[in-house]
Amino acid sequence: EVARSTFVAAGTWCTCRWWPSLPARATGLGRMLRVGRDISGFNLVTFLSLNLDGILLGKFWGAGPLGFYRQARQMIAMLQGQLHSPVDTVAQPTLSALQNDPARYSKYLGKIVSMLSFAVMPLATYLAIFSEPLVRALLGEKWMASAPIFRLFALAALLWPASPRHLVMITCGKTVRNFWYSLMAALLLSLAFIIGTFWGPIGVAAAYTITAYVWLLPSLWYCLRDTPVSIRGIVRAVRIPACCSAAMGLVLLLASPELSKSGSLEIPLSLALAVLSYVGVWLLFPGGMGMLAEYFTYPLLSLRGRAGPNRVGARLDPDISF
Repeated sequence: EVARSTFVAAGTWCTCRWWPSLPARATGLGRMLRVGRDISGFNLVTFLSLNLDGILLGKFWGAGPLGFYRQARQMIAMLQGQLHSPVDTVAQPTLSALQNDPARYSKYLGKIVSMLSFAVMPLATYLAIFSEPLVRALLGEKWMASAPIFRLFALAALLWPASPRHLVMITCGKTVRNFWYSLMAALLLSLAFIIGTFWGPIGVAAAYTITAYVWLLPSLWYCLRDTPVSIRGIVRAVRIPACCSAAMGLVLLLASPELSKSGSLEIPLSLALAVLSYVGVWLLFPGGMGMLAEYFTYPLLSLRGRAGPNRVGARLDPDISF
């Protein structure tokens, strides 16, 4: 973590032409400071609430159960960081520039949610079903107590693409609402952690996952008000990935007893079956082939600088728009 932060800071200083100077009066400075205050408050509240689980488990269950819990959570957190951080880095400035153009904003966000769902939902489904062989292969037998905890966190990860709350509020200038949302979410999550502590690490992980599902629709209703985004639009954006992931999960569940007999080949064979079943079901939807081609070619266009808000939505299914 220290090395990553050091390299990011060094790269930022080398590429950014802005250098700090003495403060000066400027138009809009007060608004910028208020935005910074709201975002800092959001980060602080979120940090405190998301670390309460470790404090409770360490105090009431000891270092051993806490270690299993933290290992499972860190694996999911690492995955989330690798998938979401690059997307947020690219999406925030573009969406901020489009906040006064609701039609283009909705199409661009629809593209983001749809592409994230395409990658995250099947991956989370696979991780939940094959948590035990994955933990055994990655961490060893001594960490097998982390497998059911990891499975619960993977189930919560299914909702990541359908929860662009923070991204929408920040890019639409709703930072005060974003802060109040963080307070409500923190109170609800803290209560869930306290209740889940009675059942140990699995109880806390289950409390987190249940809260994520129960809180999804009310939080989307609150966070997306007066924005170009709607709950119906999010459902449209995730519906095909969700259906394909559910079908893939059913195939994997039916095949898992036989796959478990293959020993060291269980993970490669299950991955191959997951990809084939997911893509196969996807191709059954109208326009599925075109959407697959777009999902695989769009990242290449982005790297070459040929994709942006002006091009997004050119081949986008209108139903994905918000």
